[in-house]
Amino acid sequence: YAPILAKYMFDDLTQRPFYDKIDVITYVPMHKLNLRQRGYNQSRLIAHELSKLSGIPIVEDALLKIKITKNQHKLNKEKRKLNLAKSMIFNLSCSQSIKGKSVLICDDVFTTGVTVATCAKILNDNGAKEVYTACIARTE
Repeated sequence: YAPILAKYMFDDLTQRPFYDKIDVITYVPMHKLNLRQRGYNQSRLIAHELSKLSGIPIVEDALLKIKITKNQHKLNKEKRKLNLAKSMIFNLSCSQSIKGKSVLICDDVFTTGVTVATCAKILNDNGAKEVYTACIARTE
């Protein structure tokens, strides 16, 4: 479904005032064991399709998930923060790809915002000028 979902995302993003500021796209990472088990990262697939539609380059593996965590959707906001606290890091080999740039983070579902906030903080701490988020769905 990634091409279809990315088209919806693209159509929405082009209406946003920040769309023209986006320099690069990245995505919320999965731990390598979870990725091996599932076989794909849905956020990565959507980000790649969005990159094709927009012409905005993608930065692969800007963020790395180094610790397996419990599923976020089963936790409340406070437990989500603790769950992600030390599970993600920035891949320093990507530093020149994001330094001084406006970065769009793709994710599939926005629940409390803890995941994308954690990713945004890491990107900002490592030189991103601005960080925006695009998600396919939002819970209530």
